[in-house]
Amino acid sequence: MVQAVKGNLNKEASISLGEYPGRELNISASGGDGVDNVLHARLYLVGNRVFILQVAVPKNEDQATREKITRYCEFFKLVSTP
Repeated sequence: MVQAVKGNLNKEASISLGEYPGRELNISASGGDGVDNVLHARLYLVGNRVFILQVAVPKNEDQATREKITRYCEFFKLVSTP
């Protein structure tokens, strides 16, 4: 994911969604419009499926929106398991 956006990995952490493992990433990257962005992503491995949640915000808005991003990501729940 970091290479795909030609960015720099700021943070990586192990997380979980119940019993399922996941990773949380924070990546800095420049957009095609020259604006510096921060990409927040959570990836979960559930059985043989990968669920990806990601939010990109301009770097100058990252701190102001961090609480909203966290709430958005925590809203994700599995309705049923594979």
